[in-house]
Amino acid sequence: MKTSGSGAIHKPKQAISNIRGTPAAYDTVSTFENGGYQTYIVTHCIECGEETRVHWNTGGADPRFVDKKMRGLGWHYDAFKPKACVCPTCVTGKKTFQRVDPSTVEVTDSPDGIEIVFTLPSEETMAKTANSFVPTTMPSTSTAVLAAAQAQSDADDTVGRTTLTANEKARMRRLLDIHFDDQLGRYIDNYDDERVAKETNIPRKYVTEYRELAYGPLKADPAVEAVKAEVAALRKELSNLNDIVEDARAQFVRLNGRVVNVEAKAKKLP
Repeated sequence: MKTSGSGAIHKPKQAISNIRGTPAAYDTVSTFENGGYQTYIVTHCIECGEETRVHWNTGGADPRFVDKKMRGLGWHYDAFKPKACVCPTCVTGKKTFQRVDPSTVEVTDSPDGIEIVFTLPSEETMAKTANSFVPTTMPSTSTAVLAAAQAQSDADDTVGRTTLTANEKARMRRLLDIHFDDQLGRYIDNYDDERVAKETNIPRKYVTEYRELAYGPLKADPAVEAVKAEVAALRKELSNLNDIVEDARAQFVRLNGRVVNVEAKAKKLP
């Protein structure tokens, strides 16, 4: 814990809200020290879990000023996104976590807070994965081909990579803060995991893992889903109408044949 002075907590204060809502990354508390109450901003690092208290004597804890203060202290900070707040120690890479298996993320309690561990397979396993992609059958659709190609690309990207540097994490967080809305659960500005991976030069698999852990999974856009449902309904109606047209065409052919036969018989009559 980073703090100075001593005293009992007097009264937690709710963070000031503005157009973005109520800040969730910090609380304000007052303690009785040296004959008077002192106000502190209390926040936590998402990576190491360490609590930090910063003396605040400028009145209301406006999130804009809190952001400025914390960034001035070396934090990567967003008052409205607790999962985007990283202390200077973790930002500079003095605390790192080893990756052992990219398909799993382990979250455990530790004396210093929450410890997040990313893991990768052994080099032998990764080599087998990278060299063993041989389809036994021809993919039936272009989607299958693209999925297989992406899987191979991900396997190739992860070979030789065991950690993400603090600088890589910072670049990734910066883009996610700007282009991913964690409340809506989707990207904005035509971004996606692939684009973030390209702009940061980080394997897409790691971008997806980090985004799901720190910002949440992708969610469907209700408007897009409504349009998809409407398109599906229209396609079904067209299919039904096509069936009706085909039946009518078959009936026309049969009736036309009968007319031809009757007319031929009529011509043979005296």
